[in-house]
Amino acid sequence: MNAHAAAPAHRFRFHLSTAGMAPVTIGLAFGAWIGWLEHKHGASMGEAEVHGLVAAAVMTGLCHLVGALQRRPKTITELKAVLYGVVFGAGVGYGYGSMGATTLAASLKGLIFGTIMGGVAFYLFHTHEPSRRTDAVASASVPPIVLMGTPVGPAQPAAKGALEPSKRARPEPPERPGGARP
Repeated sequence: MNAHAAAPAHRFRFHLSTAGMAPVTIGLAFGAWIGWLEHKHGASMGEAEVHGLVAAAVMTGLCHLVGALQRRPKTITELKAVLYGVVFGAGVGYGYGSMGATTLAASLKGLIFGTIMGGVAFYLFHTHEPSRRTDAVASASVPPIVLMGTPVGPAQPAAKGALEPSKRARPEPPERPGGARP
């Protein structure tokens, strides 16, 4: 009387992640913007849609490539910032060129905006990512420098069983002449 249906051995589970969806979202927004610009500046609706879809596919591919390179552990921060600037500058320059601007003007606008984006990305990466060098230096055992009998430098690990500074007994203040305490 065991009428239970056997569960399938393997179920396909669709998992959405930011790393996978951000390039698609950026690509679709870019493609919609390019399609809108093309249609606004005289192209037929069909031509504008095709141009927008091709631009979306190219931008999605570029963003996936930048994301893949960014997740590699050996990629240095400066290269990540340059990649962000190049992709952003290319997108802005291409969009500006779609509006009918000259190639020189579109290239210049893309270069300016790409440089700004690269600088912002460089700043954000350097202020929000933990530095590999700092971690290596902090984990190394460096002997303290002693100035006038007081150790100065990185904190040494406390001896086993030592109390934290807040849990140590406070020393009694010295007595004043006459037996009065402060």
